[in-house]
Amino acid sequence: MSEAEAEAKPVGERVSADERSPEAERQRFLDAVAQGMADADAGRVRSHAEVVARMRARFAERAKH
Repeated sequence: MSEAEAEAKPVGERVSADERSPEAERQRFLDAVAQGMADADAGRVRSHAEVVARMRARFAERAKH
């Protein structure tokens, strides 16, 4: 199957059963947590106030359309 054919499939069909297993899901979760911790350790974080302000601005912009 070509890459284009694979991308044309629904997302649920693009991954194998092994990739949807509880063990694989747990590993993806642990990898994401580790990445988040590495980002925090490296200072790649935003304050709660900044996130709230950005979200309010984003949703205010969407409400205009």
